[in-house]
Amino acid sequence: MDTCSLHGEIPPRLRIENYLKFKNREADVLVATDLASRGLDMPFVSHVINFDFPKTTSDYLHRAGRAGRAGREGFVMSLYREKDMPILKEMQESHDTNEPLKIRGSAYSLTNKEELQLIH
Repeated sequence: MDTCSLHGEIPPRLRIENYLKFKNREADVLVATDLASRGLDMPFVSHVINFDFPKTTSDYLHRAGRAGRAGREGFVMSLYREKDMPILKEMQESHDTNEPLKIRGSAYSLTNKEELQLIH
């Protein structure tokens, strides 16, 4: 199994290489920060594991939305801590009442838009 990573602390050239390696299915696993939660359209992604729980419902939906798209099966597992309980309760209530989540924005902020362009 081949693995690659995508995060802001690796040089842009290597980030592009890793992105293309995963996109072209030369790597089976992509380990990534929130940098990969938006804008990466790879319909073959079937699993997302959130090591750190997203800070907002919008961020959760974008991360989880990487898996099981367009009618395909998908799996999302999230590790969480006590501090994540408010958003978890909100998501559980939405599920229990069958009401849509209230999307209140994102903790994601792009500080260098040129870097994001390099991985697309």
